[in-house]
Amino acid sequence: AAWFANPAVSSLSVDLLATASAASIFIIIEGRRLGMRWPWLYVLGSFVTAVAFVFPLFLAMRERHMSAPSPKAD
Repeated sequence: AAWFANPAVSSLSVDLLATASAASIFIIIEGRRLGMRWPWLYVLGSFVTAVAFVFPLFLAMRERHMSAPSPKAD
C-alpha cells in the first residue's frame, strides 16, 4: 500500500519495478548465453540489496567471464 500512496510514489514504484524486471530478464538471458554459472543468484541478490548494486556487479562479472581464456578442447 505504501508503494502506491500518492501519484509521485506510484510513479517511482512502477519505474523501480520495470527497471528490476528488465535487469532480471537481461541477467538471466545474458548469463545463460555466455555460459556463466548461476546467473539467477544476481536476481536473488537484487531482493536482498538493490538493483543499483547487483546490476553493475553482474556487468563486472560478465566482463571478467568474457575476458577469461576459454578452456581448449584437445
